[in-house]
Amino acid sequence: MSIRVSATVKYTDNTNRFVKFMDQGLSQAFDIIGFDMEKDIRKSFKDGKGVPSTAPAPPHFQIGKLSGHIAHQIVSDKGSKILRMGVRKLKYSIIHEIGMQTKRGLYPARPYIRPVVEKWISTGKLMKELEKFYDALMPSGKADRP
Repeated sequence: MSIRVSATVKYTDNTNRFVKFMDQGLSQAFDIIGFDMEKDIRKSFKDGKGVPSTAPAPPHFQIGKLSGHIAHQIVSDKGSKILRMGVRKLKYSIIHEIGMQTKRGLYPARPYIRPVVEKWISTGKLMKELEKFYDALMPSGKADRP
């Protein structure tokens, strides 16, 4: 005697919804991290009271044009998300960041973006912020975190 059992299992493939959910979560995380980094970059400017900073210190706060244009951008590239930090619409911002030969001579670098990003990485602050979002999106997956 044999017994034959058959069953039909219906399931819904939610992979695409999950990927979209995680993608939106990462965009939100990068946006909040970007705003926090912008604040830290602005804090690195000291009041120069009309006196320029001495390299390699960050630029002094003079009229606020440079600090007012600090921005972040989230870019998607080949399935990856990239958080870019920079300055919008100010040609001289790159001169401060990396230094450059100008008509007046060599203008030494006064980096203000790279030191903040490097500090976020070296102190683990960036990873901690990303982990907060991972834990919020996947509360049951804390032990499985990569």
